[in-house]
Amino acid sequence: MIQNSLARKPRPRERIGVLILGMHRSGTSALSRVFSLLGCDLPKTLMSGGETNETGHWESLPISQMDDELLSSAGTQWWDWLPVNPGWYSSPRVAEFKEKALTLLEDEFGSSPLFVLKDPRICRIAPFWLDVLDEAGVKPAVVIPVRNPLEVADSLANRDGFNPALGHLLWLRHVLDAEAATRGMPRLHTSYEGMLAGWPGLVAATQAALGISWPRLSPLVSSEIDQSLSDRLRHHRHSAKSVSDNPLLSAWLRESYAIFLRWAEEGEREEDYAVLDRIRTDFDGAAPAFARLVAVGQHAERKLNTVESSLQDAESRCEKVTEQLGGVRSALDKTQAELDNLRSEANELQGQLSHTQSALAQRSAEADELSSALAMARAEIEGAERRVAEAENTRRAETDAAEERAREAEAAYRKDIERLDGELQRERSRISDRFKEIATLTRLLSEKERAEISAAEETAWLRNVSGVLLSGFGPKSVSGWFLTLLPGKFRAARRRRLLKEKGLFDAEAYLIANPDVAEAGLDALTHYILHGMGEGRQLR
Repeated sequence: MIQNSLARKPRPRERIGVLILGMHRSGTSALSRVFSLLGCDLPKTLMSGGETNETGHWESLPISQMDDELLSSAGTQWWDWLPVNPGWYSSPRVAEFKEKALTLLEDEFGSSPLFVLKDPRICRIAPFWLDVLDEAGVKPAVVIPVRNPLEVADSLANRDGFNPALGHLLWLRHVLDAEAATRGMPRLHTSYEGMLAGWPGLVAATQAALGISWPRLSPLVSSEIDQSLSDRLRHHRHSAKSVSDNPLLSAWLRESYAIFLRWAEEGEREEDYAVLDRIRTDFDGAAPAFARLVAVGQHAERKLNTVESSLQDAESRCEKVTEQLGGVRSALDKTQAELDNLRSEANELQGQLSHTQSALAQRSAEADELSSALAMARAEIEGAERRVAEAENTRRAETDAAEERAREAEAAYRKDIERLDGELQRERSRISDRFKEIATLTRLLSEKERAEISAAEETAWLRNVSGVLLSGFGPKSVSGWFLTLLPGKFRAARRRRLLKEKGLFDAEAYLIANPDVAEAGLDALTHYILHGMGEGRQLR
């Protein structure tokens, strides 16, 4: 039993971390997305995308921030083209950052057996991260994407305002350091163009070179990868000959790109290692000689970019102010047009008011007097205008005084108009009151007439009912004398029948229409005469 137990003891599970080592703007984000769609776990805290990377960076934000801190502790930055100080790797800072890196690795990927780790900064500090992965029990599978250095330089110039020459130096530093740190390890070089043109070949190459079986490789995932690798996101294009046949570029750049491009297409060749070592040694050796000159140039260029940016901001503000002034002028023109329209409408309303006043004057005798006063006022104004005209022809010096008199006359005219308008309104109000009084008298007269007609009708009805009730019920005839001998119930029934036959009163219909009378046990005719008639109850 003990032997069986020992035989079944599980072996430690192998963990693979796909480590992408590529220069900034070399397609590392697109490559990370492809590997994630094939089955690699992405970090928990992803860096957000931006204008220059619409589909996202697909890398860990905390790890990227820690790499910036690490570079700063070594006296450098991500955009520095010089080698990282080798003394940093033997300093006490290494243990501190290794502990941070191990913690972040666990926070971002947990115990994932297959994940993708990508940050272009790792190219310059690859030995540090290879030690971290080894201590975490993760087997690195290195993929190095290669892109034309001219395209990389153009992209950096567009995104960060870098001089193309600085972009070339940065490209050279990243690819040389990444290659040297991973030489002899399972790795694959791939071209940016090859990934966009035929990613299935990349999948087959990674399986062969790195021994990885992709868990999510399927027709459905293939469609997702096709959608993620859109050629429209590639904004800069240069041919390989634009590097190899350009004598203005350094031999270091041309030779290195030719080797890495050949490796991506045909595989590594050991005889190229010596060339790359020579280039890296010469590059590192020459760096101190012109590093300060490059730094001064960078400082001057950054200052120039700052001045240009300030100038652009000032021009933009001037354009905005100009646009605002144009808007204000447009608004003023619009307001003036609206004011002219309002004045026109006011003149039209004034004309309508004059027409209304004339019409009212024709319909009211009292308005004739107001119209006459208005005509007199107008005559006075015309006389004043004639006097002003005569004064202008004879004595131009008296023009101001004549104009003043004209203004006073116009003001008096306006006051008269206002006074006449007030009197007109009062007359309108008085006429309206008179009409209301006439309407009230008419209504009272109509009500009185209706009351008299109703009283006459009720009197006639009572006379007819009395005639029916008294006819045939007296001692003047034998039948009348005989009927007086009948019980009261029979006499009442006979009366009700006669009234109904003559269309004067239907007792049964009255009781149905007035159930309160029926419930009280009252005689229908008696109730109508004593109460119903005054209450306005219907006969039938």
